[in-house]
Amino acid sequence: MSFGKIAVDWEERINLDRMRRERVERAKTACKKHGLEAALLLHNDNVRYVGGGDGVHMWHGVSGYRYALFFTEGETVLYEAGMRKNYMERALPWCKVEYAIPIMPYLATSTPEGVYEKQLEKFANQIKASLKEHKLSKEVLGIDTNSPAVINALKKVGIETSLKCSKAMMEARKIKTKDEVECLRMAAGIAEAIFSEFKKVIKPGVTEMQLRAIATYTAYMAGADWASAPDINSGPHTSQGMTIQCSDRAIRPGDLIAAALCNISYNGYKTCYYRTFSCGRPTEAQKDAYKKALDLLYSAINAIKPGATTKDIAEKWPRAQDMGSAKRPNEDAAVLMQWGHGIGLGLYETPVISRIWSLDFPEKLEPGMTIALETLWPTEEKSYEYPYGQAVRIEEMLHVTETGVEILSKWPVDEITVCEI
Repeated sequence: MSFGKIAVDWEERINLDRMRRERVERAKTACKKHGLEAALLLHNDNVRYVGGGDGVHMWHGVSGYRYALFFTEGETVLYEAGMRKNYMERALPWCKVEYAIPIMPYLATSTPEGVYEKQLEKFANQIKASLKEHKLSKEVLGIDTNSPAVINALKKVGIETSLKCSKAMMEARKIKTKDEVECLRMAAGIAEAIFSEFKKVIKPGVTEMQLRAIATYTAYMAGADWASAPDINSGPHTSQGMTIQCSDRAIRPGDLIAAALCNISYNGYKTCYYRTFSCGRPTEAQKDAYKKALDLLYSAINAIKPGATTKDIAEKWPRAQDMGSAKRPNEDAAVLMQWGHGIGLGLYETPVISRIWSLDFPEKLEPGMTIALETLWPTEEKSYEYPYGQAVRIEEMLHVTETGVEILSKWPVDEITVCEI
């Protein structure tokens, strides 16, 4: 990271006001490109992107508790859950804040028949009134989520919708501003504080769950605003990728530990950052597997430059049938094993890179994109305790620049991180 996390008057750090303004301008430009003058944003990441603040963490994604109307001309209207509305009026002076009509999807099955339909009717009339106020009642309304229930409710009150809004928001978000990239550097730095603690505490008897607890505590102490259950896999749990999220399995000598720090967030910007540790010195087979995974990762990274495509990356990875003991019958069956994706306010943003589709449907890489690339390779050492062997996993966070690529993640990657016993 370049600077500290607190605001100071003696050094240019992350300029949050500039970041908000530049994100709004990018969203306006993208919506105009797609012929949209107004957009209904239901996904929390999109709401946050245009200045609508953050929802509580149980409201991530499309919650139905809060949403926003975004205009290419005029002030964004945030519709906030009733209990938070007064607070958000003071917290977000750049938005108009109104009460949201609760339209949580679970109302369709968890309440008596007719409740959800009635809520959607009230919601649709609320949106119609706001569009009329902005003299846009006859215009097509962009919507960022393919929700048939919401789209049909709006149609019933005469509002035509377009899913081009979803594409527009992804186009806006795929190129990061200077301050967004700095937020991702900060998030990566927090992840590295966690890896440092892992190197100190990994030893026989420590459980995957204990490492998760240490990771969560360290993340918040290092300045994270959210730490979503880091995934820790050890020994036989590594052998087929990320077998499970985490368990009470105790680490033993000879184990590999795949640490996946996903969704460690700084100011909303997420990590996806993996490293492999060993309990004791690794075997030659473990070193060989790590070298293979590292070569696959960096051959893909070295293909990144403006004008290159996602096909150029995916071509560096082996066919699903050629992945040793981790092989799969086809590319669909190997999903997530050699993988890439955009990263920002969302854990998965555009582009999403896989041999499943990137070879036939390539996307152009552009300066300002931030992506994460991850690789896996099996050790081929099988035993009674490790019937499928073990596997290594590595991931880097990257920033596409005008001349190539900046690696945002800095934890040493040349070899397995050894935890001596």
